[in-house]
Amino acid sequence: MTGPAIVVVAGISTAIIAVRTHDGLVVDDYYKQGLSVNKDLSRDFAAKAAGYKATGLIDAGLERVVLTMQSAPAHVKELKLTFARAGVGGKDRHVLLQQSNQNTFIGTLAPAGALEPGKWYVTLDDESRHWRLISSVVIRGAIPTTFSLGSEALKAADD
Repeated sequence: MTGPAIVVVAGISTAIIAVRTHDGLVVDDYYKQGLSVNKDLSRDFAAKAAGYKATGLIDAGLERVVLTMQSAPAHVKELKLTFARAGVGGKDRHVLLQQSNQNTFIGTLAPAGALEPGKWYVTLDDESRHWRLISSVVIRGAIPTTFSLGSEALKAADD
């Protein structure tokens, strides 16, 4: 009698969990979401067509980021740099980079301070969000770290 009773309790528990929780994987309009992914790739193609490339330096001691763009857009005086960690919600860091001279942009990691060690995904885009450059960087503590920005999504698509 114990075996069937356990199965009944487990079945009821499973039904309660299924009703109370939201399954975020099921989407009503998967086609529309797929189109939005292609729209995001159009920003990568725009950066590639314009020939935008960038290299950056994260100076952990001074808590600042220095970015140099090859052929920086003339109309852009500010850029947005985003650092995100995969699987770690709420830890994204946004750095507003101000133009210091023609191809150089500088921003600060304050007020939150230096980036935690580990792998970070980096996105660079302009305020109007017409183009973007993406890459990844591994932070190894309080030592200065350099990184290059290009479109990883386009490199994968070209292969």
